Amino acid sequence: MIEKERIDQVIDHILCYMSLSELQQESASFHKLSLSWFSDADPLMEDWLKTFQRARTDQSERLFFADAKPSDVGAFDICWLGGARDDDGGNMSADQAFTLQRHRRLPLKDVRGRFPMRTGVVVESSIAFIKANATYESARMLYEYRGGKWVAVASHSGLRAPSFFEQEHLAIQLAMGMAFSRQYEWRVSLGWAGCPTISFLTDPVGAREVFRLRDIPNGQSRRSALRHWVVEHWRKSRRDDAEVAKVRTHLRGSTDFTWNGLACRILPSADDVRKAGGGAA
Repeated sequence: MIEKERIDQVIDHILCYMSLSELQQESASFHKLSLSWFSDADPLMEDWLKTFQRARTDQSERLFFADAKPSDVGAFDICWLGGARDDDGGNMSADQAFTLQRHRRLPLKDVRGRFPMRTGVVVESSIAFIKANATYESARMLYEYRGGKWVAVASHSGLRAPSFFEQEHLAIQLAMGMAFSRQYEWRVSLGWAGCPTISFLTDPVGAREVFRLRDIPNGQSRRSALRHWVVEHWRKSRRDDAEVAKVRTHLRGSTDFTWNGLACRILPSADDVRKAGGGAA
């Protein structure tokens, strides 16, 4: 049985830390990132996934193509929440709440001249270490795809000796796998107005249902409705062309609205937007 109160606590926990944590570090300015840089993060942290786990695993499991190649994906920009870890990618750190990671492929014009390139396939990897005391540190690094591996080649301060880190290689591979699936996924982004957001995978049915939250009266019932929506529609994959058609009638790309101080954004799948004649999402 899904723990509804635990879901409510997790959502508040994530949004509070992302909205209120303060940057605290001495490193150069190129490493100092606002937590809004990590908006629409996907909550992939293992223990949170267990909290949200549905009884029907065939509808909640997500398959990522860990062996995806850059040519399979093209441009991508993926962000997620993960478990705490130390700065060297080792064991979990007791003073950390969680981490935020963002991986995006950079166009050639943005990296030309920064370092001696071999392939020109470059990803910027950003990370924020959120600490339990509501402070955080952040960093970013450039990786180039060389011989089937992602190799660290430069930070935004300049060159470094090319280095291979297995954990970072796997993280970028995961991001590409997520990007491969993302074009077919619907998402709902949630957060306090003007603050960083998190996003939940859903489907056309869940996207349509979230509109109904706007009509619920003020009070505790609204919070219960949000919690219920996450339980019923997160990580669900129901393919119903009739439901897709209903949503298409008023969605052309993203749709934004504010609900009880919570900024909500419905992000239809790029594939369905294209089919609806709305262009790229």
